Amino acid sequence: MGYTYTRAGGLCCDNCGTSGGVRKVPCPHGWCPSTALCKDCRTKLKPTMHTWHINCAANSAKATAASEDRLRKHAAGMPTLCSGLLTKDRSVVHALFEIGNTVIGYYMPRTDYDRRNDLPPYPTPDDFKAFTTLTPAPSSFNFADC
Repeated sequence: MGYTYTRAGGLCCDNCGTSGGVRKVPCPHGWCPSTALCKDCRTKLKPTMHTWHINCAANSAKATAASEDRLRKHAAGMPTLCSGLLTKDRSVVHALFEIGNTVIGYYMPRTDYDRRNDLPPYPTPDDFKAFTTLTPAPSSFNFADC
């Protein structure tokens, strides 16, 4: 979410639109973007602000756990999925796995790549190999192929 500013550069309240005395109120869990609120709106909305962040603690913990899992996989020498690009005919995905500054590419059917949401966060090539065949892609990538 972006913020609204006056022409003079003053931050505007996300609730009422006024400027002057507006502060960014951060998510207590560091998950969602800060909300810009003026003093009056902070006072008026304070009793309900905790309900705005009812899912933030769980989402933040889930994201932190996934990030830590990715780092553990990299420390163990396992590359993790970082992106996928459809080839021109849109039936094959060039999936890119990273570890450090190294990127490893594999081709796989699009239907199998689309199953990545059923896998653990930051899946490895071995996660995909459990149900599909990965074909190594050339180390030099040609965007004209996609």
